Amino acid sequence: MDKQFKDVTRSFGSGSSDPSIEALRQLEKAEALRVRGELDRARTLCEPLVARYPDYYGALYTLGLIYGDKGQAPQALGCLVRAVMLNPRSWKALTALSAVYLDLGAYEMAAQSLEQARQINPREASIFVTLGEIYRAEREYESAYDAYRDAGGNFVDTANLYTNGTSESFLGEFMQGHRDSIVLATKYTNANAGKDANAAGNHRKSMMSAVEASLKRLKSDYIDLYWMHIWDTITPADEVMRGFDDLVHQGKILYAGISDTPAWWISRANTLAELRGWTRFTCG
Repeated sequence: MDKQFKDVTRSFGSGSSDPSIEALRQLEKAEALRVRGELDRARTLCEPLVARYPDYYGALYTLGLIYGDKGQAPQALGCLVRAVMLNPRSWKALTALSAVYLDLGAYEMAAQSLEQARQINPREASIFVTLGEIYRAEREYESAYDAYRDAGGNFVDTANLYTNGTSESFLGEFMQGHRDSIVLATKYTNANAGKDANAAGNHRKSMMSAVEASLKRLKSDYIDLYWMHIWDTITPADEVMRGFDDLVHQGKILYAGISDTPAWWISRANTLAELRGWTRFTCG
C-alpha cells in the first residue's frame, strides 16, 4: 500500500471490517466531494461503504459529516455514535458528534462529548470555544428562568423529548434550592428514533421508564403534573389509568394530565378511573 493510502487508513481507521484499497479510494473521493460541497455525490459514494463495511470507522465518520452538512441530524447522529464506539479516542469524531447534539438542542450531551474530546486533545482551541458557547447559552437560559421567577411565575412545563432531554436537565439545575415552590409539569410518550420498540408509546413500560429518566434529569423526587403527551391509538385506557394511579401512590407524581387525544377517549379513561377508584386526569 502506498503512503497516500496508509495515511487514509491511519486517519480514518476501521473496526472489524477490512476495507479494500478500492474502498479507501472511494472514501477519499467522498471526503474530497464533501469538502467541495458536493454533498449528494459524496453521500452516494459513502453510503455503500457503510453498508458493505458496517464497522468501518472512516466511512461512518465521513458519512456522519456528510449528513451533518446536509442538515440531516438524526442520520448524522447514528453514524457518529457508531464511529465513536469504534474509536473512542477520536477527538474529531467526538467534536463532530457534539455539533450534531447542538443541532438537536441536546446541549448537555454536546458538552459531554466535547469534554471527552478535550481530555483527548487539550490543545485544540475549537473545543474550548464551543464549550464556552454552550455554557454561555445555559447561563442565558437560567437568566430567563430567573426573570420569569422574579415576575411571579411558578409553573414550568416541559417534556422528556424537548431538546432531547436537555430542557429537563437545565430545569433540574435551575430549580435547586426552591423546587417545592415550583409547579413542575413534564410529559411522556415520545422518544428518539431507534431500535427499542418499548421506548415510546402510552403503555406501562414506556411510562415507568420515562418517569424515572425524567426524575433523574429534573433532580427531583416527584413531578407535580405528569402528562400523557399524545395518544398512541393502541394502549388500552385501563393500562394508562392504572399506571398513573400507581405513580400517584408511589409519590412520584401528584396529578395526571393528557394532551393531543380525542375527547371520547379521555371521557372513557376518566369514567373508567372513577369507576375503579383510580387517579383521573386533572387537566387536558
